[in-house]
Amino acid sequence: MRKRKKGVMTRKSFRFRQKVAIGLAKIKRIFIILVVGFYIGVAYLTTIMLLDLNNLMEANEKVSLAQIYQEEEKPQETEENTVKIDEEKCTFDEVSCKIKEVADNYNVDYKLAIAISKHETGTYTSLAFKDLNNVGGMMYWTEKGMLLKRYDTLEEGIEAFVSNLKRNYIDMGLTSIEEIQKKYAPVGINDNGTNQYWVSGVSRYYEELN
Repeated sequence: MRKRKKGVMTRKSFRFRQKVAIGLAKIKRIFIILVVGFYIGVAYLTTIMLLDLNNLMEANEKVSLAQIYQEEEKPQETEENTVKIDEEKCTFDEVSCKIKEVADNYNVDYKLAIAISKHETGTYTSLAFKDLNNVGGMMYWTEKGMLLKRYDTLEEGIEAFVSNLKRNYIDMGLTSIEEIQKKYAPVGINDNGTNQYWVSGVSRYYEELN
């Protein structure tokens, strides 16, 4: 039997090594493909994320610009506008403010209307005011004499009072307290002696409103 020499490769071992080398080469290629694919995937995801971030930033920029344009379109509150707003605010009591509003609508001096109302109702404390919603001592003739008028609501009473003051006094040229008193509350006619204080009383309330 012939002995094999050391270091000599047989055909069988050569084929085996050849297969191992081919297998390792395949594994190496697969590994390279996986690594390259991984990096390509990372790059793709990064690109998508950057695009989304860029779109988000552009959207936020558009919103910010729209808000800026809206702010610019808003009317600026000037000192003149502020003064007008403050002038329109009523700082009187609730009833006086309601009288003022109606008087302004009728183009009547609101201080005159409020002063007369305060005098006639004892600063809105009389029974005629509380029970009848009568803010100006409004009366009407009956067989039993003069009676106070009743109104369903305070607003109705204010409307009737200011309307009467406008039509039957202001429009007829009776604009001063003294002129109005002669017709509104003549001394000695249907009074208990208090009409003589009408001019001074109304004048005092009028001055308090200045």
